[in-house]
Amino acid sequence: MKTTQWEREEARRKELERLKEEEKERETKLEKKLEVSYVYDPEKKTLECDVIYNGLKDGFCAMYDEYLTCKTVHELVSGFVQYLQEQQQ
Repeated sequence: MKTTQWEREEARRKELERLKEEEKERETKLEKKLEVSYVYDPEKKTLECDVIYNGLKDGFCAMYDEYLTCKTVHELVSGFVQYLQEQQQ
């Protein structure tokens, strides 16, 4: 079955709306206490992160084959905090 240009544009519009909604959810304001500490060791190529979010303590330790950029470290830590936020919702 062949899709028309209108159907493709409609699907693209719906996908953009979905992505905007996801972005909005990620921008949730912090309404709970948050403590974050992390250590990136380029010699060991490890990243350790400890987080307390609204009393929930969690963390991770990861090893990498290559050196990380500062941006990558912040994205990993931010993603983990978002994960904890979602767990409490």
